[in-house]
Amino acid sequence: MPQQTILTPKGFAAAGLHAGIHERKGNDLALIVNQGPAWNAAAVFPDSRVCASSVRATREVMRSYAVNAVVLTTGNANAFNGSTGDADTREIQKRVSQEIGVPEDRVAVCAKGQFAVPLPMERVKTGLAKLATDLGDTPAHAESAAAAIASTQGTINQAGVSCGAWSVGGISQGAGNSQETLDTVLGCLTTDALVPAFSLEKALRRAMETTFNTLDRSTAPLTNDTVLLLASGASQVTPNQTQLDEAVLAVCEALVEQLLVNQGSATKKLTLAVAGAANDEEARIAAQAVACDGRFRESLLSGAPDWPRALAIAGKTKVCLDAEALEINVNGTQLCQGITPLLTSRVLDYDEHVTITLDLGTRGVGTATVRTLLEPM
Repeated sequence: MPQQTILTPKGFAAAGLHAGIHERKGNDLALIVNQGPAWNAAAVFPDSRVCASSVRATREVMRSYAVNAVVLTTGNANAFNGSTGDADTREIQKRVSQEIGVPEDRVAVCAKGQFAVPLPMERVKTGLAKLATDLGDTPAHAESAAAAIASTQGTINQAGVSCGAWSVGGISQGAGNSQETLDTVLGCLTTDALVPAFSLEKALRRAMETTFNTLDRSTAPLTNDTVLLLASGASQVTPNQTQLDEAVLAVCEALVEQLLVNQGSATKKLTLAVAGAANDEEARIAAQAVACDGRFRESLLSGAPDWPRALAIAGKTKVCLDAEALEINVNGTQLCQGITPLLTSRVLDYDEHVTITLDLGTRGVGTATVRTLLEPM
């Protein structure tokens, strides 16, 4: 079976190239075009009052819930560049409009990279002109676009799912070290389903909750995060909401799994789930606090989980918990019942994926999950 990509859905074309935005070799500029006959779209942006020019511009585009083209760049976030950065983003939209004949106010822009560094606009404009002539719908075109938002060379992050006569595909930022990988979340999903924008938004937000939103973003600036879902309607098939939700979720899950790849034998993946909380928000607070504690993370890398510290960190958050009913499991092994240890040794034998379940013991229905990479300091 051919690899599923962002161009598996019909009605889309893409291209990527090295424009010289990023100092490294490899693609750093991409263009994805929705060729219709529909141009419905949904988007999710960062929960931050300080955003990059690309986010502000794309928010304006999304007022119409329609996107004809998406520009993606890496190497320069075009953030904290003041009015010059805003003007450069508008120029990108204008150039794409002129090159491929789409409305300027329906060109979305996504960027990641250095802050407070002006975009090399002459290189960008030259690159956009070249991309307009290079557009295609082959797997090679999909890979060239995905490569443009990779964190390091060779970390192509793309996925897709076929649902009979219609499909969903997508790309997101490629994997690098954990800090670089999770610093900015950029993603673009496509579908050839014929569905309205409100259905796209429901599907995207539901998928985000259990995929991208579970990533540890505690140290991320959240200035540039953008995930888009575009629908071309080219299949002329209208799935129901549940079918659309499931397909979009499958693609998002695959993209997140590709993000959390091991960068070496000393690196491990961590999935920390909190259950038994009074509500989801308290579960999220506890999960974030435990997963982000440096000393606890170091203990997981050593193979000797410091579960007392994890419980102490959870208690420090002031969320509701029952100290006598607390439970913590590591890869299926229960380490304690309340504050009483169940094992004589803390040393466990586990592989590169550490799965932790922390039950706060309140018998509440609140849950939350945090996923991240553990790397030696």
